[in-house]
Amino acid sequence: MSIFDRISFITNANYYQFPTILNARMTMTKVDEHLGRIEGRKYCSKCPTYSVKRALLNDTPAMITWFFGSIIMFNFGLSIMLLYILSCGLYVLGFAKLLCVYCPLYGTSSCTTRFGDIAAKLFKKRDENLFPRKFKTFMPLLSLLWFIPFAAGIYLLTQSFSWSLLGVLILFSIFGFILVPFIPMLTYCKKCPLRKECPWQALAT
Repeated sequence: MSIFDRISFITNANYYQFPTILNARMTMTKVDEHLGRIEGRKYCSKCPTYSVKRALLNDTPAMITWFFGSIIMFNFGLSIMLLYILSCGLYVLGFAKLLCVYCPLYGTSSCTTRFGDIAAKLFKKRDENLFPRKFKTFMPLLSLLWFIPFAAGIYLLTQSFSWSLLGVLILFSIFGFILVPFIPMLTYCKKCPLRKECPWQALAT
């Protein structure tokens, strides 16, 4: 799959078409069985447990993306860049509040990032049956931290071309649109038995 195909996949409206709530309820029954909740376990016996190495592998590309995004937004002024950095921090809280609390791996050692830990410490668990619908609703909103700097970079290049800015925009795109989604998909998520039930990781099948 080419770079442009991957970006098209992420931005395609069909990417957010997930199962109905009825199908989601059937899916979550399988999730319960997989996580072994009937036996009282709070972790997935078939998935890798949390490790610093795995968390860094999944989270570092996003942080680097935000770094390059900050450089792009700095062209509009220091206040705009600081606002973007603040938005990145709010993104973590928003992800935990709006999505993680509905995830079946909430509060377990099988969460692919540290977001699940943040959610478990700050917010109460919500109905897992709503996870596909909540993902469909909020993920496009949370993805603005990727698309706003990208659009801003394109705009700046059309106004005054700069090789340095083009290089930053290319690096931003590589990390944000390729490495962020595809590193977990091709590593941890590729082997996860729940990948078919996870709307974000469906491409890993």
